[in-house]
Amino acid sequence: MSRRRKLALFGVLLAAGAGATVLAFAASGADWGHPFARAVWVFYALPPAVAALAVQGMLAGEPVAAPLGLVLRPSPWWLVGWIGPLLLALGAFGVALVLPGVGPALEVDDFVARFAPALPATDRAAFEAEVRHGSSHPALRVVVQAMATGATFAAIRGLGVELALRGFLHHVVPGSPLRSAVVTGTIWATWLSPLVALGLDFPERRAAGLPLVLAWCLLASVLLVWLRVRSGSLVPVAIAHGTFESLRHLPDVFLRGGSELTTGRSGLAWIAVLSVAAAAVLGLEWRRMTTASTSRSPVVPPPAAGVAAPEGQRAR
Repeated sequence: MSRRRKLALFGVLLAAGAGATVLAFAASGADWGHPFARAVWVFYALPPAVAALAVQGMLAGEPVAAPLGLVLRPSPWWLVGWIGPLLLALGAFGVALVLPGVGPALEVDDFVARFAPALPATDRAAFEAEVRHGSSHPALRVVVQAMATGATFAAIRGLGVELALRGFLHHVVPGSPLRSAVVTGTIWATWLSPLVALGLDFPERRAAGLPLVLAWCLLASVLLVWLRVRSGSLVPVAIAHGTFESLRHLPDVFLRGGSELTTGRSGLAWIAVLSVAAAAVLGLEWRRMTTASTSRSPVVPPPAAGVAAPEGQRAR
């Protein structure tokens, strides 16, 4: 199957699945604090995975595991994908502290004031007692829980998204890893934009949030594509994706002041840190990131009638 046809089929399947999910959420009238919204957020990762697997395997009849990076052999890159987002989250926290009107909110009273109102009235006293008398600081517990979630449940969701982005598209889109980062980052932001328009991450400033999400996705894609190239596997990329998602709220949780545009999940503090990290990767790995990859097999056209297929193509 030609590369162009693969991409067209993938786009149709992704748009159909994502569009149906967005329409269902919009019709429900729920906001992002509703349990249905959390279910939608998890389910929204399914259409990219289905589109990638269906086109690569079922429709094109080509190998799936190796081209999409489903290499399960453990390596140190798994740890890089897990710890890296934590370091970037701490960096975003530090950047946010220099913004006007922003300060740390790390006292126990800050955590009680932030989280207790969201709980049922019958659970608030027990929550406050646990926060005040727990064996460790609540900030540490928040970080540990986010890291554990990032490497497990969130990584599974992240794998669904990454099967499409740094898996299928990284394999099919020709050119250098940097070009792959630009393409996959743009598609990632486009896929997220309907949810942002419905209030995800930017409930008060939705229009202003769209370019910030685009910047976040493009910068993060440079790091994720680099991780994909260096590791040769999609697993550390999925771990990094899940850990990013689990940690993106931490600067906002640990701060008072600021806004969704500055300290939020896709705010300026995060974008500043991602810009430095992406620039460092490109500076240190410029040749690797700008050289057309030879590991992504070109699409071989089908043989003409009566002509035997090459050995490598018959093996597929």
